Amino acid sequence: MQSLPAYPESSNLAARDAQQQERTAFMRDIGTGFGSLAGASLLFLSVLANQSAHDLVITVAVACFAVALPLLAFTTVAAYALAQFVAKPEAKQSGRLRRAIGTTTFFGLLGTAGVVGGITALLWRLEMVAALGFAGCALIALVTFLSFARHVAAAHKSPTQ
Repeated sequence: MQSLPAYPESSNLAARDAQQQERTAFMRDIGTGFGSLAGASLLFLSVLANQSAHDLVITVAVACFAVALPLLAFTTVAAYALAQFVAKPEAKQSGRLRRAIGTTTFFGLLGTAGVVGGITALLWRLEMVAALGFAGCALIALVTFLSFARHVAAAHKSPTQ
């Protein structure tokens, strides 16, 4: 019995398939993460809407969550749409796709900043030290994320760029 010869096209196809599935899962995970933040914003808004007294700090928190909610909702929907696009076999890493992913990430980070601002405002009302600690940790996390993203993007650049 003779074995079939291995074709390099089939191994390239399998590798490309695995890469597309990985990118699709990554985009869906991004959508899930930002969708969770949108849910948290909605939860905070519903709790704050039932408050009888609205001082300046509560008003700032409500404004932060109200701004964050549509940004995070857009990011969630856009991430799932991008996941569907990336899943197509003919999808290529074009400049338009990178800009779409960058725009989605930008709006997601703005929405995240709104949630962080709202939580910081609520903590400020409870305890100023807790609010400053939370805001400081959020800033450190943002700087770490941006540094990490830059290093990952530099590692994934294609040699033709």
